[in-house]
Amino acid sequence: FISALNAKDDFSIVGKFIGVQSGSSNHDYLIKNAQKNSFIIPYLSSSEAFLDLSERKIDVVFADQAVVDGFLVQDKNSSQFSIKKIENVFIEEFSTGYGIAVKKGDIQLLERLNYGLKMINEDGTYQKIFTHYFHD
Repeated sequence: FISALNAKDDFSIVGKFIGVQSGSSNHDYLIKNAQKNSFIIPYLSSSEAFLDLSERKIDVVFADQAVVDGFLVQDKNSSQFSIKKIENVFIEEFSTGYGIAVKKGDIQLLERLNYGLKMINEDGTYQKIFTHYFHD
C-alpha cells in the first residue's frame, strides 16, 4: 500500500502511469479500484517496475512498504524518490501485515512457526529485526 514516487511529483497518483507486480494482491486491488484516468502497467516483478520508474518510463510503483523500502536503500534511491501513502481515492485499508504460507495439512510446521513467532514477539527479537530492516 505504499508507492515510490519521483520526489518532485505531487502527492496524487490519479492519472499517473502506475507500475505494479502482475498477479499480486496489489495488482488485483488496482484492477478493481483504480480511477478510470489512471493507467496500470503490470510487470513480472517489482524490480522491473522500479527500473522503469528509475528511467522515468512510469510515474509510480504500487508495492508493499517493505519492497519499496528495499528499493529506496539501494544506490541512493532515497535522494531521487520518496514514499507516499496512497490517498483515500484509491484505498481505505489495504493490508494489515504479512503472512506465511504453509502446505495444507502440515500442522506440525504450522505449530512450530506459530510458536517461533510467539517467542520472538514476546522477547523483543521480532521488533529488533523489523526495526533493523524496515525502519520508517
